[in-house]
Amino acid sequence: MGSKFKVLFLSLAVILCLVGFAANAQAQEYVFGKINAAITIPDDYTVITENTIDAASQWLLTNEKTKEAVLDDFAVRGVLLQAWNEKGDACLEVTAVKDETSEMIFDVDEQSSDARGAWRVSFYPKNLYEDQGFSYKSSNWKNMGGDIGRFLVLKYNHETDGVRDYSAHSRKTIKNGFIISIDMKVFGRNLTTQDNTALNKIWKTWRFTKIEPLTNVAKAKISLTDSPLKETKSRKVSIAGNATEGVEFTAVVMSLSSTNPDIIKVTADKRNKFEIPIIFAQQGVYLITVTANYNGEELIEWAFPVTFRETLLAVDFSAEVPTVVTTDELKIRGAGEPGAQIQILMNDKPLANKRITSEGKFSLTFDTSKEGDYTIVLVFSKKGLQNRRFKFDFKREQTLEQKNQIIIDASVKPTYKGLLENIDKYKGKLIYSQVYITNIQNINSQNVLTVAYSKKGEEYADIAYVISDTEISDDLLNNTVDIYSEYLGLANEGLLLQNNEIADNIPLLKLNLIK
Repeated sequence: MGSKFKVLFLSLAVILCLVGFAANAQAQEYVFGKINAAITIPDDYTVITENTIDAASQWLLTNEKTKEAVLDDFAVRGVLLQAWNEKGDACLEVTAVKDETSEMIFDVDEQSSDARGAWRVSFYPKNLYEDQGFSYKSSNWKNMGGDIGRFLVLKYNHETDGVRDYSAHSRKTIKNGFIISIDMKVFGRNLTTQDNTALNKIWKTWRFTKIEPLTNVAKAKISLTDSPLKETKSRKVSIAGNATEGVEFTAVVMSLSSTNPDIIKVTADKRNKFEIPIIFAQQGVYLITVTANYNGEELIEWAFPVTFRETLLAVDFSAEVPTVVTTDELKIRGAGEPGAQIQILMNDKPLANKRITSEGKFSLTFDTSKEGDYTIVLVFSKKGLQNRRFKFDFKREQTLEQKNQIIIDASVKPTYKGLLENIDKYKGKLIYSQVYITNIQNINSQNVLTVAYSKKGEEYADIAYVISDTEISDDLLNNTVDIYSEYLGLANEGLLLQNNEIADNIPLLKLNLIK
């Protein structure tokens, strides 16, 4: 009995070992020496890295990409790895980039909760990256501990010219001086909980192989909480923030009408706070330069241009208004004199009256859904201060993707029989059809496609003619395509074929879009 148990136990142990080996064989770990990290990807993904792209010729061909274009994109965006699912509609992407934020924070697990909190809210609810096309829906910390550490759990959409490129679940951290992102992007569909589950499964395999020591910049833990606006009516302003005790700040205040700058020095206190008080000697334009020094090393340099006028109604726009707008809404945001009234005119017509909030912020949204020229005038006023008037001229244009989507949305889908029997109903309307291209010819300087709505064996049936303003490649012959066309009626009403031949009761369409 005992020996049988031992044999059975040994057999189970062998089976379990084999199962464990098989499970490991179904995934591969990828190591990123640049950031001292690694991740494990299941084998049912197509993995693209700098080292594996030579073996991805089929993937490149299927996705109509070149090796050079992919590697250029990787270099620009800091992509370390892409893992595509079998359907090709989801991609896990690992990126690592350096910027001023990553150098200042360096390691989120070594920073204060205030510093981590400021970085978290920059994604949501503040959405400070909207000008880059990102619209974040949520942002929360998750501490995984161990070799993973803290990551932000994010969800966002990305748009270009008002058209959504993709949506994503994301994990983001700062470690070893890099902003590291692990995103599950989906294309042509909405995000699902299954996408998040797939991301979590891979994210949990992430590990840092080495943690670099903090640099002096990161040890200083410098962050701004207050800085002067570009315009002010106040003679006194301040620059304040958080920093490690002992960090020294030097402010040089230079008036453009004077050669003698004011120099102010302060040191971060035991509460890890600093404040640089600045008093302008006279009205005018100033440049304030601030440097920080810690352990004998100069860490940062900030520059603040400031215009001081006692009767100036301060207005500071957060971004320039573009001359060409491709979205259905335009937002103009900024900061200014608290309580000031904003009179809003659009195309010479009064639109609304708003006020700058008590916190000194304003955000205005304009409907730009219609194409054309727009003029927006903003007049800021407050008792005792000089009025300010700003005029913005821009043009609303649709992107090619937007124009195509309008065509698609406006198209109806009658049957071939319906086109023949309901000419008056469909004439002049946009028609969606899935057809075979059977012939391409040029007739009277027009490109004319012969298309078939059906096929029986090798025989095409339900023929129509489609006029195209552009040349259509012969590669599409005998292939199925989606066409969106204006219905012109019957061919014998408006199309003369070669040799003066024409067939009665053949639908005639004008091509708008082919896919």
